[in-house]
Amino acid sequence: MVVEADIFLPYNANQPDLEPRSQVIFNSSSPLNASDVRGTPNIASRMEVTSNGTLYCGRPEDSFESGYVHLTNSAGEEDKHLFWCEDRLFKARHDPKNAPVVMTLGGGPGASGMLFPFSGAGPCSITVNATGGGEAIPSLYSWTEHANLLAIDHPVGVGFSYGDQASLRNSSLTAAWDTDDFLQAFWKYD
Repeated sequence: MVVEADIFLPYNANQPDLEPRSQVIFNSSSPLNASDVRGTPNIASRMEVTSNGTLYCGRPEDSFESGYVHLTNSAGEEDKHLFWCEDRLFKARHDPKNAPVVMTLGGGPGASGMLFPFSGAGPCSITVNATGGGEAIPSLYSWTEHANLLAIDHPVGVGFSYGDQASLRNSSLTAAWDTDDFLQAFWKYD
């Protein structure tokens, strides 16, 4: 099954202010778990911010930051790369420092974690307009009014997350290890 959609900004919106970049947030030169094989956890070796920009369907202060957490195996190879989107786009609008964090994963397995934030939980919803085209509009009941929302493409191989074929997980337990490694890196950065 192939799903294709065109997404359009509101008629009064400017193009997103994207600044593609690659910024390494941290590197781990001494992994904590040196005995990694396919059936054991990896090490989050670095976190990278790859883009940030302004979102034009929410409030003026809404913007986004996204990137990858890179996971390294015991051979020292980065074999998995988990995509994330968070920061100002999904930060709570009321007291973000003290607001809870809600992590969203895709459904399935096999659906991107980016679907839920853009179906109403985030500051913008993607909807079909009167002419049948796609349109991004402000969410009326955004969870980000009172909660920080963290979205990741999980497991590796879904959405923008990718990895070597041999490193892909084949059970919920082993896929959870990658999520745990991701969260360890993310909290270190945040």
